[in-house]
Amino acid sequence: MGLELIEQASVDDDELIAVITAAVAASLNRSTHSLVVRSIKQVPACSPAWNRAARLDLTRTWYS
Repeated sequence: MGLELIEQASVDDDELIAVITAAVAASLNRSTHSLVVRSIKQVPACSPAWNRAARLDLTRTWYS
């Protein structure tokens, strides 16, 4: 039972990475073949507003 849960979590993570990559590619109007996902980190919902604003400013240049 424990091994099944680990395998399912791994499959879920792989599917989540695929969905996020596809969403980024679609928003950039690019193919997924031209993107490399190096890491995906969840941002806590309780982050201060200035932290979220700075993160948005830093990533906005990627979409140009």
